[in-house]
Amino acid sequence: EEVKSKIRGLIEGELNIKIESDDQDLVGTDTIDSYTMMLLIAFIKKEFGVELNVEKIDFDAFGSLNTMANMVQNPPK
Repeated sequence: EEVKSKIRGLIEGELNIKIESDDQDLVGTDTIDSYTMMLLIAFIKKEFGVELNVEKIDFDAFGSLNTMANMVQNPPK
């Protein structure tokens, strides 16, 4: 829950994007674009110390708060 809370804080506070639920589709609705994804990757590295390899990340991993939290807790190898 802490991971989701921090990611939600960034998305809602810094990017002014309202998230209605942890399962809300953020990619299919074009809420998360490639620029926002890069900001999230930098935030995840800074906040959680998780290095995400852009070439190995599935864009769908940014689909919702739940999928992003899962990616942080189980980063792709």
